[in-house]
Amino acid sequence: MIDFRKGERIDGRFEIVRVAGQGTFGTVLECIDHKRDRRRVAVKAVRSVDRYLDAAGIEVEILQKIADADVHRTSLCVRLLSWFSTRHHHRQHMFLVFEYLGRDLYTFMKRNEHRGFAIAHVRSFARQLLQAIGFCHSIKLCHTDLKPENILLCSSDYTLEPDGTSMVRVPVSTDIRVIDFGGATFEHERHARTVATRQYRAPEVILGLPWSYPSDIWSLGCIFAELVTGDLLFNTHDDLEHLALMERVLGGSLPLSMAERALAPYRRSASTSRSSESGSRHSRRRHRRSSECDANELLSLSTGKLRWPDCASGQGSIDHVGAYPALEKIVGDAQLSDLIRKMLRYEPGERLTAHEALKHPFFRTADGQ
Repeated sequence: MIDFRKGERIDGRFEIVRVAGQGTFGTVLECIDHKRDRRRVAVKAVRSVDRYLDAAGIEVEILQKIADADVHRTSLCVRLLSWFSTRHHHRQHMFLVFEYLGRDLYTFMKRNEHRGFAIAHVRSFARQLLQAIGFCHSIKLCHTDLKPENILLCSSDYTLEPDGTSMVRVPVSTDIRVIDFGGATFEHERHARTVATRQYRAPEVILGLPWSYPSDIWSLGCIFAELVTGDLLFNTHDDLEHLALMERVLGGSLPLSMAERALAPYRRSASTSRSSESGSRHSRRRHRRSSECDANELLSLSTGKLRWPDCASGQGSIDHVGAYPALEKIVGDAQLSDLIRKMLRYEPGERLTAHEALKHPFFRTADGQ
């Protein structure tokens, strides 16, 4: 890790106040900008490792394109103020300077004993997130990694209010910004095989089908449910169990049309190479994490149905899925449930767009206006 000390200055300009966070990529620092009225900024110090430097360079390009398109500053995407490369403690590092923001929504809920937010706050967050992602989609950009950790409050300030026998934290402001565009992908660019953090991953991604803007909408639907409950909507680390949870919570089965598209390559392979030995079949299999499966391991080649519960990892997994109630019971609020359900349709083309979702009645009630 890069060594930083309180009071040091980076590039003679940014005075380190504290280390705000650390990751494999490097370190995020809270700093004072002595050339801009001593304003607070967040400085992302990237480790001098090629893959991290390359990723940071890509993120800079994306954020600059967002800024160029966001002429009225209404995108609600984090603002990159500047970036530079300089030596620090005898090593060359890349630094990205961002507007200073508060805690992410996951951390806020965690420090609130994993309580969700009041429905009025969820409504505000949801509206802003749809606005931000709608903007991204309007410039042909998929975020690809939407989750509460990548949604930051503009201010960490909160009040304590009674809730039964305990006190809960209530944010003073619900203003947010979307961050982490390192994996964002423009429409014309090569699309990675797997995107999104597991619990927010859309079914088409799990099945190895082409993905686009609707995969972001799926992630938002999962996030909206989590913001009201404080818990993951799909708490799993396994592809088959994940799809089974979808069918349990949302009802119905994965559409046969999706299954047919996902299985088509495997059926063609089976029909043209039945004489091949298992070794050659295994040699064609892509290298994937043990928790991820190819479509023919998830769906029956003959029926297209999910291989559940026959191929479940064990009785514990079956019980875990069976304990889940329907979406409406999980979420509680009828209008929010309806909005989420329309964002979590299995077929990507049937999901609401961000623009359509903003017209949902959930945003026209009481505090929604």
